[in-house]
Amino acid sequence: MDNWIFYSVLMFGFSVCTYLLTRKLQVNKVDNRLVVYAVGALPLLTLFIYNLANGANFALEGGSIFLLAVTGIFFSYLGNKFSVEATKEAPNPGYSLIIQKSYAPFTAVMGVLFYNQTITLTGAVAIVVIIISTAQILLNPSQKKVKSGRRWVVQSFLAFFLFGMLSLVSKHIMAQNVAPYLLTFYNFLFASVAFSIDYRDALRPSNLRKLSWKTILILFVIGTSNALFNIAMFSAVRLAPNIGYVNIINSSSITLITLLSALFFKDKLSLQKILGVIGVTCGLILLFTA
Repeated sequence: MDNWIFYSVLMFGFSVCTYLLTRKLQVNKVDNRLVVYAVGALPLLTLFIYNLANGANFALEGGSIFLLAVTGIFFSYLGNKFSVEATKEAPNPGYSLIIQKSYAPFTAVMGVLFYNQTITLTGAVAIVVIIISTAQILLNPSQKKVKSGRRWVVQSFLAFFLFGMLSLVSKHIMAQNVAPYLLTFYNFLFASVAFSIDYRDALRPSNLRKLSWKTILILFVIGTSNALFNIAMFSAVRLAPNIGYVNIINSSSITLITLLSALFFKDKLSLQKILGVIGVTCGLILLFTA
C-alpha cells in the first residue's frame, strides 16, 4: 500500500471517530460551542505531547510562522466557523455541506497548476462519482425549512475556499521541510487562541462545572481524535500524487458515518442514502486504482 493511501485510511478512520463522538454530545444536548471548541482547540494538548515524543524542533523561520498563523486563524478557525453557521442557516443542511465538501476538485486543479501534480482520468472520474454520491447521502428533503436570505450560500463558499486553501498552503509549508505533526501543532496553536476568544462565554467556569466527567472525557477524546486526524491528513497531503485525492477521501468518510449513525443513533437509512453509500464506495475503489 502506498504511504499516502495508508495515511488517508487513518484520516478516514479518525474522521469517523471524531464525528460520531461529536454527534453523541449533540444528541445529549451539550452546548454546541463547547463541542466546536473541542474539535478546533483541544487537539493542541495531544499535538504538543506528540511533538515532544517525536523530538520536534519548535523553532521555525519567521516566514513559516506567518503562514502557519494564516492557516490557523483564517483557514482553520474561520473555515470551521463559516461551516457551522452555514449549515445552521441553510434551508437544508445538506445543501451547505455539498458546497463545502466540493473543494476537492478545486484543490485537484490547483495541485496540477501550482505543484506540478498529476491527476489521471480515472482519478477525475472517481472524484465526480464521489461528489454526486455524497450529495445523495447528505440531501434530505424532509429537512427543508423556510429561511429568508442567502447568507448561508456565501458562508458555504467561504468555507469551501478556506478549507481548500488550508490544504494548498499546508502543502507549500511542508515543502519547506516542516513536518506534518509540527505544522498541525502550530495550526491548532493559532486556531485555539481564536476559538478561546470567540467562545469565552461558553468557557466560563460556571458553565464548565455543569459538565459531567463523562462529557469532559469525551470532549478530550474528540480533541485527541481530531489531532490524529489532522496529522494523518497532512501526511497524506504531503505524499499524495494530487491533493484533491486526499480531500475527496476525507469527504467520503460521510459513508461510514451515515451507516454507523443509523446503527448508534437510529438515523433513518433511506434507499437514497444506501445508493449514495454504494456510489461513494465505487468511487473510492476507482480512486485507489487510479
